[in-house]
Amino acid sequence: MSELTLKHLVENGASELIMVNRSLEKAQALAQEYRGQAFGLDALDDQIVRADITLTSTAAKDYVLKPEHFRKAVKKRGGEPMFVIDIAVPRDVDPAVNDIDEIYLYDMDGLQEAANANLDARRGEISSAMEIVDAGVQSFTRWLDSLAAEPAIVSMVEEMNAIREEEFEKSLRTLRDLTDEEREEIEYLTKRIVNKILQRPMSQLKREMASHQDPNSVIHLVRRLFGLKESS
Repeated sequence: MSELTLKHLVENGASELIMVNRSLEKAQALAQEYRGQAFGLDALDDQIVRADITLTSTAAKDYVLKPEHFRKAVKKRGGEPMFVIDIAVPRDVDPAVNDIDEIYLYDMDGLQEAANANLDARRGEISSAMEIVDAGVQSFTRWLDSLAAEPAIVSMVEEMNAIREEEFEKSLRTLRDLTDEEREEIEYLTKRIVNKILQRPMSQLKREMASHQDPNSVIHLVRRLFGLKESS
């Protein structure tokens, strides 16, 4: 448990680490992995003074850290605050430690309360999150429904451009003296006219497809109005 918590602290920026263990070998192994310093339990009083955050988790049946440890440490630290995180079950730290000024003790009960408070806060955001999700789903559904209009729009564009090209070629047969530049300009003009004419009905068709209860009926109506072939 200590190692998992230590890993989390390191990932969140803790850099100067001190490992104290009954077994110096175990402390050294942990220190080597996380680039810290290792000490035996006999160095506890000296090393606890250095720690802004003390994390403890042992299998001891009695308190390992008592008020006298921290009174000495606070005095040597000149009153600088110390945070003590006790994740042992049963506790490693005497609860009386929390009565010392500048000492902030968190045990499993306190951590659970904090976790519950965070969970309640997240639950309170569920309704807001669901509103965002619902709005996103509706927007996506409207976009998805509008895709059904694409084949009809493609047919509409192809049909109108076929008519444009046919009429354009007819006009060219009577306008034989046009230069290449003039011919290109007239062709460009006819394309712009067709695009302008189609722009509004295409936009309206997409909106209707996204909101109409029977999108297929809208498609059939458009195809009949413009004389379009039914798509497969």
